[in-house]
Amino acid sequence: MKIRQIRLILWSSAVLMSAAALMLIFWAAMSPQTQAIAAQPSSQSPQTASSLAQATVSADDLARVAHVQLRRVLHDPPPSAPAAPAAAKPTPPLDIRLAGTIYEPGHCKAMIQLPDGTVQLKGVGESAGNARITDIQQGSATVDYFGKSMVLTVPKAEGS
Repeated sequence: MKIRQIRLILWSSAVLMSAAALMLIFWAAMSPQTQAIAAQPSSQSPQTASSLAQATVSADDLARVAHVQLRRVLHDPPPSAPAAPAAAKPTPPLDIRLAGTIYEPGHCKAMIQLPDGTVQLKGVGESAGNARITDIQQGSATVDYFGKSMVLTVPKAEGS
């Protein structure tokens, strides 16, 4: 392209943009919305504006405004006093007994007699009644009953 053609394109685009700007200004000035706003009467008459300028504010009004909390609390209120702990229920007596043990390293079992008279064979970690067996030894078993560790022993035979 030659310099003459480039100048022609630049001048043409400048003239088109200027014409578009003038049309936009003319359109904004003639829109019905602008004319409606200009035709509206002012909301305050001169008499009202002067009466507002002469109004006084009392000290009580200022004090009420000054003491208004504008900021919200940024932390939680302190916790209320903790409620009195409920009386702990007494643990019921253990209703199972140890009838015997099978003590073999790695395969220990406890023979637990339930209140109805049935005997169950239980291993470490199993539950019998409300108790969980934690350890089995020769002639005894340790159970966890309501968070307390209790040792059950095999009763001695009366004849021997």
